[in-house]
Amino acid sequence: MDIQGNPMDRITVNKNTADSLARSRKPSELCDSSGRVLGYFRPAADLRIHDETDIPVTEEELDHRSKTEGGRTLAEIMADLEKRQ
Repeated sequence: MDIQGNPMDRITVNKNTADSLARSRKPSELCDSSGRVLGYFRPAADLRIHDETDIPVTEEELDHRSKTEGGRTLAEIMADLEKRQ
């Protein structure tokens, strides 16, 4: 499925093409040997970058916050911000 939930065709590429695509860090145009554009390739997101991110809140605190009622509505926050201007 694509990002809008539409089904996609799956095309298996050879090892050389797969290696070239794996090195790509930005969207690429895919062409045949005559230069005709076949389509576009967008690399999958590398989620490993999130492994190195420090989160200043413990799992227990997140669990507590999710179970605690209270806070302010968006309308209350907006009204407060408008008063400050």
